[in-house]
Amino acid sequence: MNYPQLGAQIYCTYFSINKENFRTIAEESRRLAYVQIKAYGIRECTFDNPSHNVYGIVYEVEGNVASPLQFVLTDSVRSFFRGALYFNADPNRDSIAPVLTYIDNDIQMLIESFRWER
Repeated sequence: MNYPQLGAQIYCTYFSINKENFRTIAEESRRLAYVQIKAYGIRECTFDNPSHNVYGIVYEVEGNVASPLQFVLTDSVRSFFRGALYFNADPNRDSIAPVLTYIDNDIQMLIESFRWER
């Protein structure tokens, strides 16, 4: 997902999962959120929409980091979707704050409206 006027992209990845690889994929996604060197805090916000089998975590990374917002969504059975927001600029939290708020609202809407196609 591209925001050319804002100099930002959300890189998305989809994984087909099963009971053997779910834990590995989930832990790798978590590790990628936490590996950011200049992070001074990470808040995990869970999301549950059982009526549509959508469950997820949003990682809000504090500090001057390359990816201040990441998220994962899964049905816990077949599908795993990961998104990571990156900016085309040196990471400066104060400078990107208004744009980050704008894109965060888009990501929240995406998460709340997310449905798995069967």
